[in-house]
Amino acid sequence: MEQDQPDKPQILIQAFDQPGGIHQIYSNHIDLAWTGHDLQIRFNYTARLPEDLPSDVPMTKIERRAEVTLAWSEAKLFLNDLAKVIAIYEKSTGEIKPAVAP
Repeated sequence: MEQDQPDKPQILIQAFDQPGGIHQIYSNHIDLAWTGHDLQIRFNYTARLPEDLPSDVPMTKIERRAEVTLAWSEAKLFLNDLAKVIAIYEKSTGEIKPAVAP
């Protein structure tokens, strides 16, 4: 015999922008740091420095543009959502090939 289950309460989510708006950045390099509590993702921009620098070793400039710190549970949800979006994108455009640094 089936028991009546009470209706689950509906959860409403309202998104809003912070004062000053949303800050958008471009990143072509990331690095990660972590603790037992959370994961920090640094979004950077890299650019080769001019070739006329007095150095035997080519140098790359890394400009830190943003840092995001996530609880591990949120990082896992982010990973799953990102994997789904990438799979959808690759299905319509083909496999994404990682860029090779010069």
